[in-house]
Formats: sequence, C-alpha cells, structure tokens
Amino acid sequence: MKRFETINVIPFIDIMLVLLAIVLTTATFVAQGKIQISLPVSSESDASTAQAPVEIKVSESGAFFMQDKPITLEGLDQAFSKLAVTAPLLLKVDKSAQFDFFIKLLNLTERHQLKNIAIATQSSD
Repeated sequence: MKRFETINVIPFIDIMLVLLAIVLTTATFVAQGKIQISLPVSSESDASTAQAPVEIKVSESGAFFMQDKPITLEGLDQAFSKLAVTAPLLLKVDKSAQFDFFIKLLNLTERHQLKNIAIATQSSD
C-alpha cells in the first residue's frame, strides 16, 4: 500500500500573508480622498495659512464632514463650542450643494463667534 504524503501548507500561508499585507497597504491609500468635492472657481485665491485649519466639507448631497469624518449639524455645534474663537476654519462646500447648507454652516460659526473663516475655491488658471 502506498503512503500518502502530506501537503506542506507553510508556503501557502506565507503567500497569503504577503497578499494580505499588499491588500491592506493599498486599501489605506485608496481610502484617502474618498469625499468628492467640486469647489467653485475663483481668480483671487490665497492658499497660505499660518496654522493648520479645521476643514469643514459639505458634499453635493448636503452631508457634513469635519477633518474628512462624517458629522451632523449637532456634532458640528458641539465641536465648534470646543474650538477657540481664533481657530482657523476652512470651509469646502461643493459648488452643486444647496446654498441652504452653506448658510446653516455660517450660522453655526456665527453662533460660536468663530471669526477666522476661509472659503476654499479652485483657481481659475
């Protein structure tokens, strides 16, 4: 009777771990920049700020994002209450978003007396 040889699975496991590492690494890079915002165009734009601003984005559908994380208006209200009055804010509102979302965002900044606000646009060049 012939003896069955066992299958060596160690090389298979090594290959699977390498593939897993590659998938996890590429997934990290793919996740960056997921929020699609189409900014309005401006010929007079200034991209320089001394302190890193807190980014607030409003998507075309009206979803709010703070530092690329989804947040509600109530969440923004709480986050703004913790910010210093001089903290720089960078508002990135999709040009196709309803103006009402932008007004709600401005009302929140006014309620918390945040004055260091910049509105992001794309250069027309």
